[in-house]
Amino acid sequence: MVVPRVHLTNFRVRGIYQPAVRRELTGEWKEWGTLRQWESREEAEEVVVRWALDATVQAGVRQPPRRVDFFHGVRLLRAGESEYAIREVMSPAVSLGLGVVFRDRQEVDAVAELRELLDTIEAGGAANWARNPLWPVVRAVAGKVVSLLSR
Repeated sequence: MVVPRVHLTNFRVRGIYQPAVRRELTGEWKEWGTLRQWESREEAEEVVVRWALDATVQAGVRQPPRRVDFFHGVRLLRAGESEYAIREVMSPAVSLGLGVVFRDRQEVDAVAELRELLDTIEAGGAANWARNPLWPVVRAVAGKVVSLLSR
């Protein structure tokens, strides 16, 4: 049975010892082709950490995948990445309504603050976001948003 990851919890790395399960995980899938297996236990454990974070981030809202995408966009902003991250954070598809993508008023207010800063930079016509004097403030507010969304 294939279940969307949004419905799963308690991720962990385990070996596969049943031949039938291994065949299913390494065979051809109509939609995706051959599935790639992780090269090492360390790589698999990194994925488990990311999936566990995603499970924490997406809990309690009506649009969990959109929240996770938004969260990762904000993480990229905090790290200094800009183009994709800005599009994700500023997307009109991300509603500021409570319970849709955001859990509480504190999250909504922090996201609104981040969007206002990005609007200010865009209105100033800055071609290079990272060189804008407001960019360190954007990264700091993005850090606050990441903390709120991942609690």
